Amino acid sequence: MTGAAPEARALLGRALTEALAMPADGWVDDGLAFVAPWGFELNAVSMPVVVWAGAVDRLVSVGHARYIASQIPNAELHVIPHRGMRSTAGRYSAQGRVPGLAG
Repeated sequence: MTGAAPEARALLGRALTEALAMPADGWVDDGLAFVAPWGFELNAVSMPVVVWAGAVDRLVSVGHARYIASQIPNAELHVIPHRGMRSTAGRYSAQGRVPGLAG
């Protein structure tokens, strides 16, 4: 964060401290989701689903989002150019474009 405003550094420091103080249960669940069955088939999902992906996400490939959307009947896929995962959700929820994420 070289060159960042002191307020931004302090905010990041507080957020990181809080994140690391939590148990690792969420990290474990995320890891298991890659290698263990979820307990349901994607093609059995019957409610509306919107899949958002950033085209340049380095953590989860856009190919994975396309696969998930292709397996869920009537899923709606949105790929945001020049965005990664974190910036996609924040940017579009702030604009009220992601139902359920806007604050």
